[in-house]
Amino acid sequence: MHEYDPKTPRFWDAGDLRKSMERILDICNGCRLCHSLCGSFPAIFDAAEKHGDDFAKLTSEESDRVVDECFQCKVCYERCPYTPDQGHPYDLDFPRLMQRALAQRVRERGLPLRDRVLGDPDAVASVATGAAAPLANWANERSFHRALLARFAGISAKKRLPRFAATTFRRWFRRHLRRRRIGDAPPRGKLTYFATCFVDYNAPHIGRAATSVLEHHGYDVDAVTGVCCGMPKWANGDVEGATQHAAENVRRLAGRARAGGTIVVTNPTCSMQIRDEYPRLLGSDDARAVAHATRDLGQFLNELDGSGALRTDFKAKLGKIAYHVPCHLRAQKIGTPVVAVLEKAGAEVDRVRACSGHDGTWSMKEEHFESSMRWGQSCFSGMADAGTTSCASDCPLAAIQIEQATGLKVHHPIEMLAKAYGLENAAP
Repeated sequence: MHEYDPKTPRFWDAGDLRKSMERILDICNGCRLCHSLCGSFPAIFDAAEKHGDDFAKLTSEESDRVVDECFQCKVCYERCPYTPDQGHPYDLDFPRLMQRALAQRVRERGLPLRDRVLGDPDAVASVATGAAAPLANWANERSFHRALLARFAGISAKKRLPRFAATTFRRWFRRHLRRRRIGDAPPRGKLTYFATCFVDYNAPHIGRAATSVLEHHGYDVDAVTGVCCGMPKWANGDVEGATQHAAENVRRLAGRARAGGTIVVTNPTCSMQIRDEYPRLLGSDDARAVAHATRDLGQFLNELDGSGALRTDFKAKLGKIAYHVPCHLRAQKIGTPVVAVLEKAGAEVDRVRACSGHDGTWSMKEEHFESSMRWGQSCFSGMADAGTTSCASDCPLAAIQIEQATGLKVHHPIEMLAKAYGLENAAP
């Protein structure tokens, strides 16, 4: 039984977790390669100094501090020389250890109200999108309302929050289907676009751009909105809730995957959750089939380029772009696939490989916002120092963080490609 498999008794065994914490924190303390990535590692070093490097003396408060400072960016896993991906016998996976510890805490103490709210974007959007969007957006920009959110929900009054859409992506796509016309050439095939909850409720323009580019390549696009991928619940220790979301999305996508279809996703956090966590949470053949069929959208377009099928009938040439490489794209070990496609459209891309510090809902929490801005400083400096106002990131939450810190406008790369193809007005 692997210690990070939530379907096993070992995952929930407090004594076993304690042994794992002592072992892994001791390794991290000796290595210190990740000292500058987040607050978890300084918390480890402080505890080591206090207890003479004896982690058997670690208190529950000290353990909680290490766990709470982790925001699941997974950059430490990418850097770590002791991971299972490296074939090292230490079999070290620090982010999963932190998630396991948080999951046990939630099972023991319950899920805080704030994490219930932040972990359920579908419920929040049900009362904040559509006709209610102007009021919700207005309220989120008013100090009185934000003060109330800070006091009663623990959501930072300083954190810029995502705006809600008056017309959701799913509503737009239903209208689009009714008026869509396939050209003279037969479609290349049916393609499933898993429109994430953020695209659906907050950034439907990303979904419209993705749809227009994929249709431009001859695909019959079938958009599935589903429910939230479950990452906010997973990262907050709500394994049961994350599992329910995984099961629902797999139910909606499994038939397409088993038929040999491809599922494209515009948010790397969501594609990572589907590919890495769904098989672990569910352990089913359907979950593995969906994971195998899922592609990051940039990855899919890059694969088209590799097979000679990428269209190059660009109408506009992209110039210099500062491109933020999302942490959860790096975690998938697929490189920066969209960069090659942007370069086909004439872009000169300056890659910024640094965490923005947003990391899901972590930076929204009152006690973490200032830290999130501090941990994102290298990212902000890299984007600002690139010397261009044309900025991109596949992660829409990182985009919000970068915009708040720098004042730069950050677009999804698919929006830039739609513009390059002359499709920016193709999906009003």
